[in-house]
Amino acid sequence: MLYKELQSHINKAMSSEVGGFSPIYYIYGEDAYLRERARLSIQEQIIDREFEDMNVSLFSNEDSIQDILDSLFQLPFFGNYRMVIVQLPTTAEKYGKNYESVGSKLDQRFVKDFIEAINKSYLNEINNSTILIITTEDAKPGKINEFCEYVDCKKLDLVALGLEIDRLLAQAPSGTMDADAKEELINRTLLNMTRISNEIPKLKAYTNGAKITKKDVQDLVTEESEYATFEIANALTEKDGDKVMKIINNQLSKGEQAMTLLSQLYKNYRNFFHLSLHLNDSNEEIAQYLGVNPNQLYYMRKNIRDYTQKRLKTCVDTIHELQTAVLAGEREPYSALMEGVLTLLTV
Repeated sequence: MLYKELQSHINKAMSSEVGGFSPIYYIYGEDAYLRERARLSIQEQIIDREFEDMNVSLFSNEDSIQDILDSLFQLPFFGNYRMVIVQLPTTAEKYGKNYESVGSKLDQRFVKDFIEAINKSYLNEINNSTILIITTEDAKPGKINEFCEYVDCKKLDLVALGLEIDRLLAQAPSGTMDADAKEELINRTLLNMTRISNEIPKLKAYTNGAKITKKDVQDLVTEESEYATFEIANALTEKDGDKVMKIINNQLSKGEQAMTLLSQLYKNYRNFFHLSLHLNDSNEEIAQYLGVNPNQLYYMRKNIRDYTQKRLKTCVDTIHELQTAVLAGEREPYSALMEGVLTLLTV
């Protein structure tokens, strides 16, 4: 089923029209917000919050498969159900030939062994008092032979997206938004509910109870392609190579060009360098000089706090040299981008 169909399924399960809840739910897809909402939608109906700590178990590929199987057979504490949540790592299908940069064969092996253990061991003596929730970012889930409901958390259509935005606006402190503002928010985030869920609280705080307008969204919400390069810069600052490659490969899979990403990285690091030279100036002066929104400066300041001016200058010079080599036909854009990332991680 699609994410937007899950609530109807839950309503029927609660009224026993379909024989109650399924023993297994496989929640998959690229949008982390939708995956989390899907899990919580089920959990909130079957687990008493008072006993949540004792009736909800969380596992990942860092745990043993035997420990997961043992947990599936535990009995609930003061309730009808327990919930076992298994967060699977991303496998090769999403990142293709570049997967080794963002994961490992051990992750792929774990997923294969886990699915096999569920099919060969657990399904033969399933525990109806436990609900198993499997979550993964992968667009294609593993095959569970029976007793499994699949929940596809790919991007929502515009109607479902609008309803989800309304739900977020209604949460305290509640807010309202113009139709033009909704359209601008959707366009700037490319229908990404994870980003939208992060931006709406900021917009509420920014407008302080007033209706959110299109201009408010334009002032505060960075467009997706630019946002991705900020995320890359954040991951580079944290020296998180796996996260860097995950974002880059995700952008490339959407049709973004390697040269465009390299150019955006150059722009970001050039701005970081110039910001480091003008730290005592006002945000308005710096924003005007750099040609950026003043609201972005808070995040830019966070990015550069662990850099010296010398390191930032080295980063700028390195990326500029790689850009020049690509434009001169001396380097391929992708290899230049990879060298630039490696340099920024180690400089």
